[in-house]
This record gives sequence, structure tokens and C-alpha cells, in this order.
Amino acid sequence: MGAAQRSGTGYLRSSSRQVLPILTAKHQNYWCYSVTMRTTVTLEDDTEQIIRSRMKQRRVSFKQALNDLVRQGHAHTAPPREFQTRTASMGTPMLNLDKALALAGELEDDELIHRMETGS
Repeated sequence: MGAAQRSGTGYLRSSSRQVLPILTAKHQNYWCYSVTMRTTVTLEDDTEQIIRSRMKQRRVSFKQALNDLVRQGHAHTAPPREFQTRTASMGTPMLNLDKALALAGELEDDELIHRMETGS
């Protein structure tokens, strides 16, 4: 397990992250790492100014201002609308569609025969 050590409380701990037990539907213990993700993003000038403005207003770090703004933006996102399909009656079928593939095959055969007869 590397540098991680199992503590007496049933938690797995390491110097850089904490591992917590989670219960599944079968009530078996699995370990889930709680870590901080580091990434690099390229900000456009206007978005950087928004973050810097938030830093000054709230007197927080760049990281905290960015996280707060992302959370704020996510909170104001409207939930997606439920998809609904419009239906319309097409009336009674003019053909028995139980054998639709056979019908399509017959139509294709007729077209091929017609092309062969006419040479087109």
C-alpha cells in the first residue's frame, strides 16, 4: 500500500490524502480516495478580470474565487427540460405491414428487373 497506513479507526490515511470506507448495496467496504485535483486552464482576458474582481471584493485567493464562481454558475443553470415526442395519428395503414421487409424486397426486385429490361 505504499506510504499509506491503516489506522485503528478503520480509515486508511496517508500524508497526502485520506481514504474513507464507503458501503455498497451489499454492505461491503470499498476505499474511496479523497484528493484535490490540480489542472491548468487557459482563461480569456474577460474571465480572468471577473475572477480578479471577485478576489478583491471578497479578499480571497484566486483558487477560492474561481471555485466560488464555478459553483455559482452551476447553481444558476436551469435543469434540462424533459424531452417529449409529439405524436400524430397517421391513420389506418393502406397495406398490411406485417411483412414489410418482404414487400420492400419485392419492390427492390421489381426495380432491378425493370432496370435490366430497359438497360438503364
